[in-house]
Amino acid sequence: MIKRIEKSKIKKILIIRPRAIGDVILTTPFIRTLRKEFSDAKIDYLAEEFVRPVLEGNPNISEIKILKRYSLNKEPENIKAIKNRLKKSIPFVKILESIRFYINLINERYDLVFDLWGNLRTALISFLTGAKYRVGFTFRFRKFFYNIRVKPDIVPKYNANYHLDLLRAIGIIPDSDKTEFFLEKKDEDFIKNFFKSAGIMNNDLIVGLSGSGSWITKRWFEEKFSKLADIILKEIKNSKIVILWGPGERVIAEKIKSGIKAEQERVFLAPETNLKQLGALIKNLNLLITNDGAASHIAVALSTKSITIYGPTNPKSWSPENSKIHKTVAPLIKCAPCDKTICPYGTIECMQKIDEKEVFKKVKEILEF
Repeated sequence: MIKRIEKSKIKKILIIRPRAIGDVILTTPFIRTLRKEFSDAKIDYLAEEFVRPVLEGNPNISEIKILKRYSLNKEPENIKAIKNRLKKSIPFVKILESIRFYINLINERYDLVFDLWGNLRTALISFLTGAKYRVGFTFRFRKFFYNIRVKPDIVPKYNANYHLDLLRAIGIIPDSDKTEFFLEKKDEDFIKNFFKSAGIMNNDLIVGLSGSGSWITKRWFEEKFSKLADIILKEIKNSKIVILWGPGERVIAEKIKSGIKAEQERVFLAPETNLKQLGALIKNLNLLITNDGAASHIAVALSTKSITIYGPTNPKSWSPENSKIHKTVAPLIKCAPCDKTICPYGTIECMQKIDEKEVFKKVKEILEF
């Protein structure tokens, strides 16, 4: 059932999706659709500091508002590495900042708010804005903080479309589920300089490998990435390998590199990059082979050919459907997908079952040779 709203009276809109780099990228079709529907409205986005680069440069956003989060105890290691760089405030200042944050949010007087996450804090923030229209999913008691409640689709589907259901519920039809990631010239120049210094030429076929993952269960084993790299370097004569890494992930990248037995002069460790520079690097690859995570979503947003390796997570939820340039590899075992951060059996069999030769078949398919 479509809930009708007075679109002509919508002047200020807030989108709430605090964290997860890939998840925020998956909201960009939502943002673009909103801008097309409300071309003159102020559209703000509430997120945590470490995902700001995902949104920077997006012409469909009026202002990025920062939601601070101080507890790091349960964060994945790579997220901790980013957040530990952020300045910590003394407790009293934290309290004052929180009060000031909520007062400022109330004073914005938003007309329409979308909660794309739906945990207790974001549901409460949605309610406290006092917006005439507050749109969110019917998650347990949290649904009572919204006045436009949308039943979530239980059938697995590309997560970008899952968010777009909130727009469909108020009669807005999305143009597509194509995601976006915006780069600046300085980021692309940084990568061009890296390629030049590394001796990577325009006629080289550049394959990126990303062995990182926010959960240990989402990481295909380093030795399997190394064996795959050996096959690629042997079978594709003009290929070169670039191993990607982010904060807290260099050790993983170095293990992959050291395990490659083929010509090491054709293997490169990517430089330390920020998120935009990582995006520029991915844009300049011929192919990215990665675990399920941020790098995969950046590749999709930038239309870089990609192969994503799935274990505990569902490819239907996290990869675009029926794409010719974005392929997936997933194990055919009963316990997957399980969406567990720790393997109940302690074996991570889903990743064990994926063979490097199977992945290379996808490489040949996607590169069409």
